[in-house]
Amino acid sequence: MKPLRSLLMLCLVMVTITLTACGGDVVKAPPTYTPEKIAAIERAIAPIEAVHDRMPELGNYVAAKDWNNIKSFLHGPLGGLRSTLGYLDRSLLLKKDQGEATARAEALFADIEQLDSAASEQVGNIAQEVYGKTVADFDAYLEFIPHTPDA
Repeated sequence: MKPLRSLLMLCLVMVTITLTACGGDVVKAPPTYTPEKIAAIERAIAPIEAVHDRMPELGNYVAAKDWNNIKSFLHGPLGGLRSTLGYLDRSLLLKKDQGEATARAEALFADIEQLDSAASEQVGNIAQEVYGKTVADFDAYLEFIPHTPDA
């Protein structure tokens, strides 16, 4: 009877060890954009898209070499863009997307600063070239941000 009891205890120990070793963490699904998160992004991106829609106005100022209105536009409608994009990047995007969005935003801000410099120095050909880059970088940023296309 004693050898049978020892064998039974050994089997129970082996079963317990096997179950403990095989029972690992439950694999979690990678984070995704929930409908609530997309709705929050939509609310945050609405004023950004409104500024984007006014970029042809800035293009007209650049083409006319209207330096005062260029600077007013850069410091007016585009002036609050840095904080708005920063909030969107840091607070609403998934960690995996934050770096790329921040890099795209920084490229846009570098273009805006170059355009401001060109307007200050009243150099039309550079202003025109940088305006084109600014629009392209703004488009690239908006294309990267996840949102519904018809919102």
